[in-house]
Amino acid sequence: MLQHKGHSRVVGLPASGQIALAIILGLACLGHVSGQNLVPNPSFEEYTLCPSNSGQVLLADGWSIVSQSPDYFNRCNSNDSVDVPYNIAGYQEPFHGDAYMGMATYHQGIPTYRECIQRPLAAPLTPGVPVYISLMASPGGFGNDPGSNSLRFASSGVGVKFSMQAHTTWTVWSGNNALSLGNVLSDTATWIQVSGVYVPDSAYEYVAFGCFLWDAQIVAEELDPTGQVNAAYAFVDAVCVSTDPWDCSFSNSVEESSTAVILRGGNPVGDDLYVQLDASLNGASLRLLDMAGRVWRRGVVPVGGLGMSWSLAGLADGQYILLVSANTRPLQAIRIIHASP
Repeated sequence: MLQHKGHSRVVGLPASGQIALAIILGLACLGHVSGQNLVPNPSFEEYTLCPSNSGQVLLADGWSIVSQSPDYFNRCNSNDSVDVPYNIAGYQEPFHGDAYMGMATYHQGIPTYRECIQRPLAAPLTPGVPVYISLMASPGGFGNDPGSNSLRFASSGVGVKFSMQAHTTWTVWSGNNALSLGNVLSDTATWIQVSGVYVPDSAYEYVAFGCFLWDAQIVAEELDPTGQVNAAYAFVDAVCVSTDPWDCSFSNSVEESSTAVILRGGNPVGDDLYVQLDASLNGASLRLLDMAGRVWRRGVVPVGGLGMSWSLAGLADGQYILLVSANTRPLQAIRIIHASP
């Protein structure tokens, strides 16, 4: 972690920030066959030794540092600097289990200062085959030593990058990011899900998490006007990469929100797809992708509207992914089956 040097500051409650797109599918089953989360130790629960200070990412099995000094937080710790839930970077319960990682995503005046973590995937990605990416993120700030290391900013930009080999500090800036959060991560009371679909062009073997954008590509906002460190920070938990969107889900001790999306008419879907949205998702945008990642339909639900319909006549029968993005909320993947009457 950035050191000014001592400790840092976030106010957090258990994860209610993920908008649960609980789906009424009409039929009881989609015949789902689970794939695999290609990120081993995805919520950092497995470790060789309990962390005792900042910068000890390597204690989490399989994980390593790309650049600077990201941090490993675990409830097993007895030193409050990297304890859970209250530590140098803030107060936050894990989204899953007892641990999470943390990293600087921006530093005013130091455009190359980024803290990033990485690990080998369980299996290489297949070129041309879409993967579904998900991570839970929460901003740092208001930690247990605000006098020496309080974070002043929150920023956008936390995301995911793949590579053929382990990254070095200087290769994270090469572009081709798989996923980046476009909105400022500023709500310290919650976790949000950052997710999307990526079609790899190579058989990538490594995945990295952090901010891989230049200052001109991200947005930074003041979080704590009294902060002594001109930086932004993010906690990361429950990371996932899979060829199946249903694999990227983790248990959450907090009750999820009520149903937000309903597929009227059940699933499989005939030649008319009607998506009904909860009022909280006004202005949502929708995209219908085939399993190769190609977009076949897209649209935006008008503000004040509660749904939209599409004609699927002429669309080949088979499985598709409906991606829903609601205002500042990240994309969510819903698998549907199209079967012509």
